[in-house]
Amino acid sequence: MYLATQVMSEKDKANLLKIFMTLDTNGDGKLSREELINGFKSFGESEEKAIIKVNEILENLDTDKNGFIGYSEFLMALMNRKQMISKKNLIQAFNAFDKNKDGYIVASEIRDLLDIGQDYSEETWAEIVSEIDKNKDGKISFEEFESMMRKFIR
Repeated sequence: MYLATQVMSEKDKANLLKIFMTLDTNGDGKLSREELINGFKSFGESEEKAIIKVNEILENLDTDKNGFIGYSEFLMALMNRKQMISKKNLIQAFNAFDKNKDGYIVASEIRDLLDIGQDYSEETWAEIVSEIDKNKDGKISFEEFESMMRKFIR
């Protein structure tokens, strides 16, 4: 999500937010099955086709499997993935994490960037690094970061 928001232009983000808010008729910040079906119907789809499409959307985009499409899931679905994982954008994202500019990302750098209002243990942040750290040196190189991002974003 962090990378997606860095790659999209402010105009694109504003347009997608407008669409999301239009679909989110009850204003709860998430799109329900009913809201999605009504959205497709408003664009001229039959109810039967709308239901089929919504089932596919929920199956593929509802990453947390809560039965709703949140704004971050909505953004991830509509962004240009090839643009997002360009070498330039990956370098930019890596550098945002690599605060001390030593060419590696460590657990404390991930925590400092992503731990906004959270209270995760140091072990949690270390686990994140260990999942990406293929050579087990306790830090993430750009190559390890790039490999993880290319697997994650297809």
